[in-house]
Amino acid sequence: MICYGLSFKADTTTRNVAIGGDQKDSIAIVDDSGGWVIYGGQGNDFITLFNGAEEVVYTLSDTGTSLTTSDGSDTINNFTLGNDSLRFVDDDGAVPTVDGLMSRKTSVALKYDGTSYTGVEISIDSGNTLTVNFAANRGTTDNIITNLLTGTSTPSAAGDVTLSLAGRDYIDDLFGGTDGIFVSDTIPTELL
Repeated sequence: MICYGLSFKADTTTRNVAIGGDQKDSIAIVDDSGGWVIYGGQGNDFITLFNGAEEVVYTLSDTGTSLTTSDGSDTINNFTLGNDSLRFVDDDGAVPTVDGLMSRKTSVALKYDGTSYTGVEISIDSGNTLTVNFAANRGTTDNIITNLLTGTSTPSAAGDVTLSLAGRDYIDDLFGGTDGIFVSDTIPTELL
């Protein structure tokens, strides 16, 4: 398969790698030969995961009060909560906690289809959004969903539900704890 702007690497000692270019890329993982590390790069990318343990990398700069990124507005589809992971790489070296990072996002919203929760939309800064669409929807009575809605009204119709700062403290629980969503100052070694 030839994909403009993408590079792929397979190594039996590490995870498979997919790296996007500087443009709008479409990255679809269709190989179940093991976990993948995926980095969309710059541009507004569409990333579709398979059923392995995929890790999606998104870079940003944290000034301590706000965030910026050049990774664009990416959409991740088929994200399996508790299996796949999302790594925010703080490229200026000042690594916050997940809660600290979430508090500096422009907004964090649950996507609601009128019956269940289908994903999360994270506004990184004024121009870039990361959308994570779940492989399986979460029900309205799910305990993690209830915690996320702390200080937020339960929606009466389909649409995005913006989380309060108190609710954002539970975002790592939604993604499966400390291994599901995390912040570091280094990219995975497979991308080097």
